[in-house]
Amino acid sequence: MINMLIACNDSVLSNFLVVVKRVLFLIEVIIPILLIVFGCFSFVKLIRNPDEKNGIKKVINQFLAAAIIFFIPLFINILMSVIGEKTNFSSCWIESGSVIKKVDKYYKNSSEKKKQIFKDTKGYEKGDKRVTPGNLYGEAVACRALNLASSAIGTNYLTEADANKVGCTLNSDGRLKVPKGEHSHKYRAELPQTANIIKFWDEEKALGKWGLGTYGPASCSPWIGSLLRSMGYDDNIATAEAANAGLVSPWTGERLYNSISAHGIGTYMYHHPESFEHIIVDSNKSIAEQCQPGDILTHSKHILIFVGNDLAQKAFPKTTGDSVEAAENGRCYPGVTAAGRGNVGSYKVFRVKKAATNYNY
Repeated sequence: MINMLIACNDSVLSNFLVVVKRVLFLIEVIIPILLIVFGCFSFVKLIRNPDEKNGIKKVINQFLAAAIIFFIPLFINILMSVIGEKTNFSSCWIESGSVIKKVDKYYKNSSEKKKQIFKDTKGYEKGDKRVTPGNLYGEAVACRALNLASSAIGTNYLTEADANKVGCTLNSDGRLKVPKGEHSHKYRAELPQTANIIKFWDEEKALGKWGLGTYGPASCSPWIGSLLRSMGYDDNIATAEAANAGLVSPWTGERLYNSISAHGIGTYMYHHPESFEHIIVDSNKSIAEQCQPGDILTHSKHILIFVGNDLAQKAFPKTTGDSVEAAENGRCYPGVTAAGRGNVGSYKVFRVKKAATNYNY
């Protein structure tokens, strides 16, 4: 087959076959037309002179000749197709009708020796490896956040009956509303819908790494910091060790010694580009149109994770939300919200740059 391809790509043979096919095309179209025209003249002549010998036979022969010549190119093409690749000529005949010829051999078009474009590649610096759009690292973070979420706007994930079982009521977004001044941890521990977050937080506390927060997973920064740390993203994020580093805030320029806050986690991510990529976004455009699932948005007072509505619906069917966040006010455990509809504003956006090393549901 390789020999056939080499022969077919020979310029002389290729041009010859093209000329032959064009000649056959002209024969197929022009000659029958001329024969028909001459046949018509003969037929008219026969009408005028009906006694002329062989007149009818001549007209019939001209029409038969036109038909035969018309079908000659078609017959040749059919014959070559039947023979197929059994011979070089039939293969090349078929190939000559293609616009693109595939060959698996390199042909030199010059005797000149090829030269490298870059003679000394050491003189060029490698660029930073960027995280590609829709990266799986971020989706892992988004899925983990949804796994720990306990409610969703647009669904009745927590029902009034659930709330009544533990002596509480529900907020309009389906979150558990606990009595004023009380922590919701003890109430949520009795509900199967929040078993994941309760188990997760108890494990975090047992490690002694859960930071300086007092509201646990009901506050935005402790649960996101713990989530990232538990997945293997920087063991010191949102801990006392991070606080002791006193990193400089990208917002205010001051040194921060409260790493568990949204401000502190954002500052930590800003100073650890090996793990978190700072994404430049337009503050006047919405979160949803600029962010990818798993992106972490934070400013000095709040932090949340954008998950996208497609992933959110897998965890909470029919939800209209696209982000997961917790709120210290009202002791709201992580839940799906519609935060992505709002503008980015003063948030800084960070994207994880490496795979989780400890990712278990």
